[in-house]
Amino acid sequence: MKPCIYSHSRPIKDVAFNSTNEIIYTASNDRTVISWFVSNYTKISTFSHSAAVNSIKLTSDDKYLISGDSTSVIYVWDTKGVYTISKLENDPMFSIKNIDLNYNEEYLLVTYAGRFKGAKSFIDIYSLSELVEIVEPKNNTKLYGTDSIYSDGFLFNNNGTGSISGNGNSIFSLFTTKPPCNNLSSETYFPTKQFDCSESKFSKAIFTELNNCILVIKEDGTLSLINFKTGKAISESKIHDDVILNLDYSKQFKLVFTASQDGTACLVNFDTFEIILKLNPENPTRRLNTCRMVYSNEANCLIGVLAGGQDNRLVTTTNQKEGGFDILLYNLDNGSMINSIDLHFGPVNVVAISNDGKIIGSGSEDASVKLSLIEEKLKIT
Repeated sequence: MKPCIYSHSRPIKDVAFNSTNEIIYTASNDRTVISWFVSNYTKISTFSHSAAVNSIKLTSDDKYLISGDSTSVIYVWDTKGVYTISKLENDPMFSIKNIDLNYNEEYLLVTYAGRFKGAKSFIDIYSLSELVEIVEPKNNTKLYGTDSIYSDGFLFNNNGTGSISGNGNSIFSLFTTKPPCNNLSSETYFPTKQFDCSESKFSKAIFTELNNCILVIKEDGTLSLINFKTGKAISESKIHDDVILNLDYSKQFKLVFTASQDGTACLVNFDTFEIILKLNPENPTRRLNTCRMVYSNEANCLIGVLAGGQDNRLVTTTNQKEGGFDILLYNLDNGSMINSIDLHFGPVNVVAISNDGKIIGSGSEDASVKLSLIEEKLKIT
């Protein structure tokens, strides 16, 4: 498979596949989220914020896209009707680190962190049903085609008048005013639960399948399982020497996979919080920004996908290999490295796995998102 390239004008912060793996969503520091067809690299839609977009999440039915930015603004989008449903705003001195949905999509989790030294961090839990209670468009307007442009939560054409025309094989409806939304300027949403960090700041948090439980990673290298109803830690263990930057959780295998600024990755038993395996990629030593797990039928093992690179400030003084910008594939059964994939010319910020477990999508500081087939990268002996 020739690597597919999806480009933004600034670094990529998040990547997500839709449920059928036919569409990929990419979020960037250029203040946009763009949806693309995987098959032919064609741009579908551009969803705009007023700040860098740090995290995105799709509902399992692909109906709603949720995006959060560096000034604590979250939009909930209707991906089919093409309009904004809800807008959440918090103190702009805080940045959204990540967002997540629980397994039955009842709750939306948002991790916030202060944008200045010494600032606190906190986690909000919202009721998703409250955020998607909408008034349907009276004229039942819908948009079809591949050239739509958004401006801060609303759909416009290139001249900003709100009307859209089509050409060629694309068919567009007409908006004479802003698409209907749920009173974005006046609506106030309150979290179902909010709790602050006690000591070290939260890096990210994700839901587990356990009732009311979330996994939290912290800047001091601690992994915690927290009951978000009470805010109390159920289990906690310091597994890294520096900031944990990313984590992944396997419900099937009851495993947690973490990536850290200390250059190591840990595979942790979810029930006991004991470290099963510690990976330390070398040549060169690098910070690990992102990690994912995927089971490979071809290799008959659980694969760990790791990526990162040298500090951004050093990127211009190093080449691709010295920077550690390759994507690493590990056999998590025994800790052996299977392969490395050289695709990017800057630190890799995010990797995502398609829902069928066949494609890796990687986003980098080089402002590109690239795809590769996992089975082609496995060297099976």
